[in-house]
Amino acid sequence: MLRSNCLNGQGPADSTAHVVWKSAAGSIKAVVDVATTSWGAWDFCSASRRLAVGDTIRARSGPYARTFTMPRITLKANRVSETFRGIGLPGATGELWFQAGIFADFWENEPVTANGQGHWSFAGGASGGIPAYVDWATAKGDFLTAQMVVPYVGVTIGRAAIEGGGRAFTDATVKVRDGSSNALLGWSTAEVDVWGFFSDSFKDSAGHKVAVQVGDRIVSNIASNLDWQVPGISGEADVDNDVVYGQCGSTEIVPLFAMVRVFRYGKIRGVAIVNADENGEFAADFVGTPGPWYRPANIKHGDRIVIGCYYDTYDLVNFPFRVP
Repeated sequence: MLRSNCLNGQGPADSTAHVVWKSAAGSIKAVVDVATTSWGAWDFCSASRRLAVGDTIRARSGPYARTFTMPRITLKANRVSETFRGIGLPGATGELWFQAGIFADFWENEPVTANGQGHWSFAGGASGGIPAYVDWATAKGDFLTAQMVVPYVGVTIGRAAIEGGGRAFTDATVKVRDGSSNALLGWSTAEVDVWGFFSDSFKDSAGHKVAVQVGDRIVSNIASNLDWQVPGISGEADVDNDVVYGQCGSTEIVPLFAMVRVFRYGKIRGVAIVNADENGEFAADFVGTPGPWYRPANIKHGDRIVIGCYYDTYDLVNFPFRVP
């Protein structure tokens, strides 16, 4: 995977693979001997080097050798048009895989064929927060992949923490601005991990954490429609009946549903996902039988409740409160 620091391959079982990794200009990035497993697999991760277009990897084990040159393999997503696109092997067909929904327990897959310049696209499925990857195989059996999470951002009212998704091994920058003056309050630049997620904290120019407040504006170039004011969210818990009532406010973004979690002594005790009505209101009933994305709970005084409101962009705004 481009920009990854890890390589892996296949060779004779229970042997040693001599691996030489060079840049496109021919400079040495790594020379290592790695053991293969009982089924012939080997892997190597560098502490400082990243895989780039044009890099060559030569692996030799006994009389067997293979030299591979890294092509440009990319995966991008537009959450507005819900379209995937990228660059693959010219004239070849790859396999695009994406989760069928943000909380789905199965994946969709579609064949994608690159044109003579390597470009391909697929319309559908690219909603914010959806994990996706595309696989390609060369004629000689080399395996290539690109991975991402369709861009989204999650913030918490009263906290500096930020989470989100993007293209693996790229940098994601998100800014928080004053909702009235548009003054820059803080920002975060974080590297997206191999799975497509990132997490960080907003900080100002002095390095101090900046807590997100209702009315602040969240802005990022990882998606063209990621520019919205933080809506107000309210909630209260009915301890006697184990129900959490709440409302997800609206700004430029419209609430779809809420995930409500109950914490006690730092451990999660209950979780429920409920739809929001046309006013953003919902009721999460924690009396029931455990099921997918549902865990009943006996709500108690002192529990910490976190309401996570998911919006039509699939961006997330969290609101934590303590049960009095």
